[in-house]
Amino acid sequence: TYYYRQFFDAAHRGQRQAIPFANQAKAILQAYNAGLERPESLGMLIEVESRQLADRYTLAHEPESGYGFIGYSPRGLVLRVSWFDGATLQPPAPALTKNRKHQTHQPQARTANAHTPARIQTGIPQ
Repeated sequence: TYYYRQFFDAAHRGQRQAIPFANQAKAILQAYNAGLERPESLGMLIEVESRQLADRYTLAHEPESGYGFIGYSPRGLVLRVSWFDGATLQPPAPALTKNRKHQTHQPQARTANAHTPARIQTGIPQ
């Protein structure tokens, strides 16, 4: 995802422009990605720094904005994501590993273990 950040001067805050402004930026980035052979992003991630916005938008998925809650940042701020229309998952990116002579990209195998979120949440036996 693109990490999106917007800042309004104090004199221009509180005028309900944050969501329309972010949605216009999303439309521009979505159109840009639609023109690429392979998209470089599937959507936009926002870290909500404004206490006023965080207190106002408290639903897990906000229909007005189209952004969904996905957790908290290391700074304890709300993280929300909005996916581009028709975004589809890409294969995992290769992991960067260190070789004694140089760095190479090696894909990591995807293996399930007892600590995967699906097992923790669903109680699937090992």
